[in-house]
Amino acid sequence: MSLSGSSSDKIYLWATAGLVTLSLILVFESSKRQSLTPDESNHFYCGLEWWQKGSYTVWPENPVLSRAVVGLGAYLQGYEPSRFTVQRDSATVMENFLNAYDLVYFEQGVAEDQIFWIRIFVLPMFLLSILIVWYWSVRLSGYSGAFLAVGIYATLPIIMAHSGLATTDVTFVACFTLLMWTFFRWLPRPSPRRSIAFAAGLAMAVLAKYSVLPFFAIAGAIALIFYLTKELKSEQPTTPFLSKRRLWSVLMILFLMIGIVWAFHGFSIGRIENEPIIKTGIATGEIDPALKGIVLPAPEWFAGLELLLWHNRLGHVAYSLGEISFEGFWYFYPLAWLTKTPWPFLLLALAGTAGAWWPPLKSRSWEVQALTIIPIAMTISVMTSTINIGLRHILVVYPLGAVGISAGFMELLKVLPDRYGQIKKFLAPAFVVWQLVIAIAAFPNYLAYFNAFAGGEPGKVLLDSDLDWGQGLIELSEFSKANDIDTLHLAYFGYTNDCFYDLPVIRHLPPDKVVSGWVAVSALNYWGVFEGEIIPDGDCQVLSFKFDPPEKPHSRYRWLDQYELKTRAGGSIRVYHVP
Repeated sequence: MSLSGSSSDKIYLWATAGLVTLSLILVFESSKRQSLTPDESNHFYCGLEWWQKGSYTVWPENPVLSRAVVGLGAYLQGYEPSRFTVQRDSATVMENFLNAYDLVYFEQGVAEDQIFWIRIFVLPMFLLSILIVWYWSVRLSGYSGAFLAVGIYATLPIIMAHSGLATTDVTFVACFTLLMWTFFRWLPRPSPRRSIAFAAGLAMAVLAKYSVLPFFAIAGAIALIFYLTKELKSEQPTTPFLSKRRLWSVLMILFLMIGIVWAFHGFSIGRIENEPIIKTGIATGEIDPALKGIVLPAPEWFAGLELLLWHNRLGHVAYSLGEISFEGFWYFYPLAWLTKTPWPFLLLALAGTAGAWWPPLKSRSWEVQALTIIPIAMTISVMTSTINIGLRHILVVYPLGAVGISAGFMELLKVLPDRYGQIKKFLAPAFVVWQLVIAIAAFPNYLAYFNAFAGGEPGKVLLDSDLDWGQGLIELSEFSKANDIDTLHLAYFGYTNDCFYDLPVIRHLPPDKVVSGWVAVSALNYWGVFEGEIIPDGDCQVLSFKFDPPEKPHSRYRWLDQYELKTRAGGSIRVYHVP
């Protein structure tokens, strides 16, 4: 992939490098301004167990690799918990889950520095996903198409938000993008080198998140259909699909993939029923005892899968358009995609898909066509999910979509008449600049970003990790200092400690309690989905939420509507002054 020597290619290459650098800086700086979100103290704790003990038992609902990424910083700092959570047969699975958190780590030094260490290693995973998007796009649409693809992907607020948090989502995005890229390369030419790369990509995705199973089944099937269709139409097929070479390649891929996954679990072998959390679930009747007697390699991986299936059966409180459900909303993910994706990406998705499919275009690529269909199919596949807690669960549609629609858009530009030459030259960069301006304007509160479709009150549309994930305490602290606030009545959604952020004196604000003075209410509390609580912790207080959502959202904090909204700290915590 050498440069053609043309000045335009070099300009696009340097422009892409500059854009990526700016995106990384924005993510890094915005990450330092987000307070601890609820899942982070669980993810890093589980990953730390793997680094320190070589075991993975605390709460394996997510595979080990994505947790290891966020646990690495604490491990390098030498942090050692007094003990890792011991599963108790007498407790429910949910009670054991609530014990699988650790706030003590953040008390070992300056809390903001500790938070930095559990988040920083997600940034290289973000960069990895960008590099794959760039490399893939260069091959499909040249350096100008790669600039467009990287530009609309690396400046997506939803991607930038989660690239700065110690969660599992962006690691999976990187691993799944790697998987699909290696699979697309392997399909036409299953050489040993490409087979090894595909096996590594598959193993990393399997180790990053269980959603690889349905997602790859769908995305892989679509890619295979498009490839075979192209081969049937071709007069000179590349490699017979059912050849001995391909069969041996598949066997090698499976062997290597299983070996890598097994190695991450220390080549363990055992019964699923002996994994602590599964043993607890069987004892309490929450997990089917039919699992008894099954012996498998890497039983921790299978225990985590069963835990995820248990979670899916149990359901999870979800909110959308003023309604609460424990079974999910069929329209949740399309709605989230439509309201949290910037206009440039949405418009390019339409134009790029047209470019990939428009009949007059003779150079249509099976890869580009597949990449415009895969994100749609993956979104449709999760419409029956009972866990609707954030667009973050399908972030993988963005890098794949960026590659496909950018290539399609560049094809579309080719059929524009020559009299539009100047427009053709600057149209793609204009879309990138437009989205970059949106990203800069949204800084640092990328998590709370919504486009105009959501209106002035996005909390009416979506909440949870799409808007309010407890990320606003740092800005709340800054606002309190700027306004000389010494006491603050707070209803908070999250799980953290008030001493981490140099907040004023905090008083709990229950629903319906009318107070005077300064009041702060998280969006999830304001819209009546959760109630907060404050738990004494020595000289400090644990700020948390009660997991007892109502069947319908209440309006018991809406008495605040008669007062002026002073600010939204972190884009999520509403602050008022009540005379």
